[in-house]
Amino acid sequence: MVGAGLHEPRPGRVLAFFGGTGHADAMAKPKIRNLPDLSNLARPGGEIAVHVTPGARQNAVTRENGTLRIAVTAPPEDGKANEAVRKLLARAMNVAPSHLTLQRGHTSRDKTFIYSVS
Repeated sequence: MVGAGLHEPRPGRVLAFFGGTGHADAMAKPKIRNLPDLSNLARPGGEIAVHVTPGARQNAVTRENGTLRIAVTAPPEDGKANEAVRKLLARAMNVAPSHLTLQRGHTSRDKTFIYSVS
């Protein structure tokens, strides 16, 4: 007899431990619907001006009257929103986040990123 609540495996059964929560999609990136293709902005040395809304209900990238607007769920503290914007912008541009550097607007909603290949 095993302790209360514990059971011995049945003979012939294989037990496996995968770690985590047991869900295959536990670490999957959340899907962002209608993410625009901004690959045309991936020009070396190009400046990308964005208007940011931190603490939004959901992540989104939109273009309104020539202005690129990015909404992120991350709060505007300790650079969390800046990092979320960098990752979301990189995803829309189909480039690695490491290729984008925040040049201006570290504490402002209006930001300028520089795209570099190195």
